Amino acid sequence: MNQTQQNSPRKKQPRKLPPEVRRSRLKGNLMIGIPAAILALLCLAFFFRLASTVHRLDNLTLNTDASLVVEDGSMINISFTGTIDGETFHGSSTSDRGEDVTIGSDTYIDDFEDQLIGHHVGETVQITVTFPEDYVDDELREKEAVFTTTINGIYQ
Repeated sequence: MNQTQQNSPRKKQPRKLPPEVRRSRLKGNLMIGIPAAILALLCLAFFFRLASTVHRLDNLTLNTDASLVVEDGSMINISFTGTIDGETFHGSSTSDRGEDVTIGSDTYIDDFEDQLIGHHVGETVQITVTFPEDYVDDELREKEAVFTTTINGIYQ
C-alpha cells in the first residue's frame, strides 16, 4: 500500500443486506404505509363530517312552535326519563338538559326514534322499548323500559 492510498479518506461502501431482509423491510413499509394512509383519510373524512354537522347546527335554531310535527330525518331536542318496572335506572334520564337526535339515525335503541314520528313539539310521549340481548349493560339486556319523553323542539 502506498502513502497516497493510506492517507486518503476511504469511501464507505453501503452495507448490503441479504435479499430476505431487504424484502421484509419493503413489505413492512408497505404494510405500515398503506393502512396509515387509509387511517389518515378516514380521520380527515370524520373531521370534515363533524365540522359540517357542527356548522349545520350553528346555522339552525331550535323552534318550539307546537304546530311542528316530528318527521323522519327531523333534527330534534328531547328530554326523557326511563323506567323499568316503575323504577328509574342509571343513565335513564337527560336531567332536563335535553339531547339532540336526528330521527332515523339509529342513535337510540331500536324503535325509540320511530315512536316520536308524528308527534308535536311540546308533546310528552311514552316510548316503550326492549333493550337488545347484546346491550352494553348486562343488567338491562332484554328488559322492557318505558321512557317518558318530551319533544322540546325541532331544529330549523
